[in-house]
Amino acid sequence: MDIDPKILLEIFGYLGTALVIVSMLMTSIIKLRIINMCGSVISATYSAIMGAWPIVVLNTCLFIINAYQIFVAIKNRYCLSNVKVPHNDETLEYFISMYKDGIKRDFPEYNFNIDENCEVYLIYHKNALISIFVGKAEAERYILDIDYTIPGYKNTVDDHMFAYYKKNGIKEIVTKGGSKSHNKYLRSLGFREEGDTLVREL
Repeated sequence: MDIDPKILLEIFGYLGTALVIVSMLMTSIIKLRIINMCGSVISATYSAIMGAWPIVVLNTCLFIINAYQIFVAIKNRYCLSNVKVPHNDETLEYFISMYKDGIKRDFPEYNFNIDENCEVYLIYHKNALISIFVGKAEAERYILDIDYTIPGYKNTVDDHMFAYYKKNGIKEIVTKGGSKSHNKYLRSLGFREEGDTLVREL
């Protein structure tokens, strides 16, 4: 039984749309962009066949933007390092004093009291301190109190630290979250609501 070429073309076009939609569900920013790029290629090809040139231009631009952002993300990831420090580390205290307003905005209920039982990580991009992670490991769970990153590095740092926790036997991240915008961001990373906490499997 022959299938109408027009129907095959429509299916091809819908496949591109489906990939773009699925990419929005990815918890890894790099996976998101790769799948989005595949969707853009299919959508651009479909649009070119249909003669919809503005859509071709749009998807071509999206492909280029995603490719560039993947390059930057991978480059930044290899430049990241994390260092475990004591709860009263002077560099930690300096970072908190520098970005206190931003931390308070994302974590309005955070009291800045880091006790000696907390694990504190400073995350560096090359030689610049860009992020702090504070929490406690409880068996295979990690209770994350705060994860503040300066603008421009958030997704890359989160991918880096989640991979680090997983490598060290952590299977689940648990956090109380923070502001509405921060919690929305966490949900975009794959965190789900569980009572008054947000949880993500690694």
